Amino acid sequence: MVLLSPLSTPKEQTSKSISGFHLQRSSRPSAAELGHGSNLSRLETTATFIKETDEWEINNTTFTASKWWIGGLGALCTMLWRGCSLTARATAHTFVVPLRSLEDHKPFPGIEVGDIGPKAYNGFNGFARFTKYRIPRENMLMRFSKMSRDGVFTKPPHAKVSMTTCLSSITLFNSVQSMDVMTYLSSICPSTKTYQCSFRMARWSCCARVLIKQMSFYLSRATTVATRNLTVRRQFNNPTARNDTDINPGLEIQVINYPMVQNRLFPMITQAYAHFAAGSVMMEMYINLMTNLSSGVGRSLAHLFASIVPSNTYEGDNYVLTQQMARYLLKEVKTARTNSEKVTPFSKYLLFKSAFERTTCPVAQPEDWLNPEIQLAAYEPCARLAFELSDAVDAAEADPANPLTWSDHNIECYRVSHAHAQYTMVLWFIQAIRDAQNPETDLERRAEPTSIKVLKRLSHLHALHTIQTNLAD
Repeated sequence: MVLLSPLSTPKEQTSKSISGFHLQRSSRPSAAELGHGSNLSRLETTATFIKETDEWEINNTTFTASKWWIGGLGALCTMLWRGCSLTARATAHTFVVPLRSLEDHKPFPGIEVGDIGPKAYNGFNGFARFTKYRIPRENMLMRFSKMSRDGVFTKPPHAKVSMTTCLSSITLFNSVQSMDVMTYLSSICPSTKTYQCSFRMARWSCCARVLIKQMSFYLSRATTVATRNLTVRRQFNNPTARNDTDINPGLEIQVINYPMVQNRLFPMITQAYAHFAAGSVMMEMYINLMTNLSSGVGRSLAHLFASIVPSNTYEGDNYVLTQQMARYLLKEVKTARTNSEKVTPFSKYLLFKSAFERTTCPVAQPEDWLNPEIQLAAYEPCARLAFELSDAVDAAEADPANPLTWSDHNIECYRVSHAHAQYTMVLWFIQAIRDAQNPETDLERRAEPTSIKVLKRLSHLHALHTIQTNLAD
């Protein structure tokens, strides 16, 4: 029940209706519908409270309300924790919905479930339709929002609490290793043994999200495989300044010693470390946020590829997320203009826009680029993008004759969000190395001097490679 604990009460975690479908079986998050994915406010699956029986009635009123593309749902999943629209409240909420019997794996009456058909990266992505399917009232996860036995609905203390905890559960889902579902399926349905050859692929490709820290794990595995292969493999006798012919005369050049190979591989190695540092900071920020709210304040490359690539389109095109980041930055721009002391630490560069417009590059010799402060300074002029977007949006809102809408600024939203993400990644990588050198830092975060030296070189490469590839901005 660790995955549902951020949303459920202690009583719900021990209730028979939920613990009977404990996560030692296969469960899945399922917000996406055939008609809606990212727009949770327009979910068409309804949940109606039936006061007489103390139950929720889950129903699909339209074909597009079908839960769709849910990983593992086509063959493995026994339970969903899903988003439904409360009919009397016009708001979405999360419910635990048992799907298949633990005795024979057949769907319960009122549920139509199956596989959606061929897809690019295997897996058992499926669909589910509900026709007046009943679940107990306590299957509505009520740590924050509540529905009493008398039908009285209590709102959460903050509108964003439920979504935040849902994201936490999704993050935990990706990191928890569940039981071997094939063993369970084979024990009740011997015919399912045909799935065994592809189950390992399915268990990885069915993950709902791959968040930033987990991305570092995937990337580090892939780059490790690539580095080992390129170190062992030799091709041609083309001389380079990086060859090992003095040690191994007569042998061909190691592929890893070719500059173009290094140009492609080494930045990805640095990105793995940068993602890990950034993910650690983000997780710490989340834990602090939830604490305040609670108190009232060795896989193969094929497997890794199949796990990562689908994350580009989970819940639709991930470019939609850049609009959310852009909205945050626009608020920060307004704060910088009106009350600079309240700008968040990761947006402080917005305060230096005017200064950078009057400053020339301080680099006098190539070695100066290895100064972390100069690296960060090279990113901080990205504040210009945020201020330009803010001015354009304000101009459109102030002029009724201006035909531009928020959607017309989507390209600019992407540019400013991308620039901000690059800055924070470099910033957090540098901060992680500084923490690793600090004797007062927790032992887990500290590193030996020899490791610090390597980490600094990786940080320099990550920062300078990102600068070089984004010179246009």
